[in-house]
Amino acid sequence: MKFCPNCGTQTEPGATNCFNCGFALPQPKTASPTNQSSGPTPTKFDDYPVGVQEDTTPATTNDDSHALTWLITAIIIVTVVIALLIFIF
Repeated sequence: MKFCPNCGTQTEPGATNCFNCGFALPQPKTASPTNQSSGPTPTKFDDYPVGVQEDTTPATTNDDSHALTWLITAIIIVTVVIALLIFIF
């Protein structure tokens, strides 16, 4: 005999609900044939709960870091050229 996990009352074999508290009793899983599929093959969209989207944006963009590198390099070159012109003349 099995017992209700909610109230502990003894249940009848094959019962779907506890007759004392009405709790839905867990049902034994039936074995499905291995040669038949249980449903459609999940797609990428089925992997996520409704309303949740995968974040595909990179943490940092390479365009911004390259632009900053070029700007710093240009400032250094201009500073060196101005310093050379001051010392030469």
